[in-house]
Amino acid sequence: LHNDMNQLIEKWEDVFNNIKKQKVPSKVLSEDDKASAILRDNFNQDFVSIICDDEQMVRGMQQYLEVIAPERKNIVQFYDSHIPLLEYYNVEKQMKQSFGKHVNIASSKGAYLVIEHTEALHVIDVNSGSNISAGTNKMHALTVNKMAATEIARQLRLRDMGGIIVVDFIDMQNPDHRRELFDLLKEEMSRDKARHKILPPSKFGLIQITRQRTRPEKQIETKEENPNGDGEIMAPIVVVEKMEETIR
Repeated sequence: LHNDMNQLIEKWEDVFNNIKKQKVPSKVLSEDDKASAILRDNFNQDFVSIICDDEQMVRGMQQYLEVIAPERKNIVQFYDSHIPLLEYYNVEKQMKQSFGKHVNIASSKGAYLVIEHTEALHVIDVNSGSNISAGTNKMHALTVNKMAATEIARQLRLRDMGGIIVVDFIDMQNPDHRRELFDLLKEEMSRDKARHKILPPSKFGLIQITRQRTRPEKQIETKEENPNGDGEIMAPIVVVEKMEETIR
């Protein structure tokens, strides 16, 4: 709050000085640039590194962090390389994987989510994968479900999914396991700034979530045109990733 107040006072002084010395008509105050606006809305202790390939933007972000979190302004780094930044960090591949209908759950040895959008609601199905007999192993079902809960909370933030979301987790008969999963999902969702409500698992193992959305949901096309001219195919970079995952 103290840093916020100092920033507002500084902004007021800039406006006051601009009014005194500039001729009418002229601009006396600008909104924060896009990068600073994103930091203002999202910056927290989870940020460990911010990498940018625009020197001017780097300076702007460092100046902004010097006001709101001076001890952390050095996490902003300038990227200077002949390899494009998004290519170096595989951003396209990550987007193709994260916004598709099928989303792999990291470190789960084959488990994945199936995300379907209907007119009235979103449905997320948790699959243990063909090589895992989660149904016959109670602890394993809980482990996969907990990994899925973390990924689901991330997907809701990433895509800004709103309205009613129904999640079909892997069946668990043990009520303690269901309660543990429910508590973990609430904890993972606590980082979400959007207003939301999570209902306890039904007797069919379904968990219902309502989540407020403040802007249009992110829908990124993850399939590509078939070179043979017949419809669409899965993006090659995702196919390669699936092959690597299968081999591992």
